[in-house]
Amino acid sequence: LSGQEAYLWLQGHGTNLSPGYWERGPLVPFLIRVGTSIFGDTELGVRWPAAVICCTSGFILFYLARHRFNARAAFWTVVLFIIIPMYAWKLSFMTEAAASIGLMALALFAFNLAIEKDRGWWWLLGGAACGLALLVAMANAWWIVGLVLYFACSPDRRARLHESWFWGTILFTSLFLAPLVWWWRGPQVADVAHARILHGWPLAHGFSLNQGFHFIGLEIFYLCPLFFILLVVVLWRLGHQLWEDPRYGLLVCLPAPGLIWQNFAAFFHEGRFELVPALFLPLVLLAGCYMASLTVIHRTAQWIGGLVLICAALQSLAGLNPFYFAPKSDGHGFQLRRTQSGENVTGFYACKRQISWRNLAEAVQSLQRDQGATL
Repeated sequence: LSGQEAYLWLQGHGTNLSPGYWERGPLVPFLIRVGTSIFGDTELGVRWPAAVICCTSGFILFYLARHRFNARAAFWTVVLFIIIPMYAWKLSFMTEAAASIGLMALALFAFNLAIEKDRGWWWLLGGAACGLALLVAMANAWWIVGLVLYFACSPDRRARLHESWFWGTILFTSLFLAPLVWWWRGPQVADVAHARILHGWPLAHGFSLNQGFHFIGLEIFYLCPLFFILLVVVLWRLGHQLWEDPRYGLLVCLPAPGLIWQNFAAFFHEGRFELVPALFLPLVLLAGCYMASLTVIHRTAQWIGGLVLICAALQSLAGLNPFYFAPKSDGHGFQLRRTQSGENVTGFYACKRQISWRNLAEAVQSLQRDQGATL
């Protein structure tokens, strides 16, 4: 397991499963708990929900592209989704990124049908997807702001802001905060909750130009630099259609506030990259459909699209190389050593006992139990 998966497994293991945690919501530890209850405490048990999320998201993207454009756009959009490094890598692990990607795909599916057919159950499904996203991370509340932006940015859609189903959806989404509020008000955190809330306000950290540009560079690298350039060109070419054409409007408005916030907060050490892949998912759908339609009439677009696909696939395969994750001969990994006083100390330096990444979670839990620490 990766270090982050081990941490999430530990949160969902045994009696550690909780309605809330300090840094994140309880949904991902709960999904890991469900996965390990079927396949045991193994890599398969932890990661098979990510495989289900990947397949389901692919089917949803295919349906949306086929419904809004055509079968050609649907096929190549799914191919693009599979080979872009951001999704090929992130959906290989069961973390907040995988859960957020699946929920964003579900929200896109539900809101598209809700706007088109104006049926209550589609609105509630979209609200449920956004509500579950809040149980992954509170920063996913920007999805609802994006939905409001979609209706507010066009005069033709502005009247729908007064509809009861729209505000009912927002109210239904907010109900998913109940377990988090209950946990924060519980006696188990009463002695430190006030201090944690004060230090948890947005932009509580200092400004860092280097951190912000590092975050942006990471986004470009994970998206594949050629695809990022293509995405910028597609957005520039579409221009006003992004806001006026209903096929593109929701795909731009829904992720826009979240992306702006994450990139802005990164300059204050508060950007969360695990939440970024879900925010780019609608833009991947947009770029894939637009390029697929363009390749029908322009041969140059075929060559450009093919080059982007090849480069993205090669980058993804390089990161998925199993030898990259093989144990290092120099003992790299979680290690434990004893000082002369007998105290346990963790570190990446001289040690008497090495613990592999595979058993990292058990080692951390054992160390906490020996030291009387609490999760």
